[in-house]
Amino acid sequence: MLRITTDMTERTVTLILEGRLAGIWVSELERCWNIVQAERPEQSICIDMRGLIFVDAGGKRLLADMYGRGADLMASGCWMKNVVEEITRAG
Repeated sequence: MLRITTDMTERTVTLILEGRLAGIWVSELERCWNIVQAERPEQSICIDMRGLIFVDAGGKRLLADMYGRGADLMASGCWMKNVVEEITRAG
């Protein structure tokens, strides 16, 4: 299960993720990402991953793609910070 909450300010759109980014939820996040990019192309996008407890390989690929297209990744906890470090080091 993944919960995606959108928080919008004048400059930034934050997608707040809670739960597990795995399986069908990866494509749901990708759908939300595409909508935000299409509707607010001038705003920066932040992916708040502090509420995630698991990310599968597909989720990591999507997060890496988002990072590569300019999204900021926000994480907490040793494991999730390591996931972000892997993504940003590769990018």
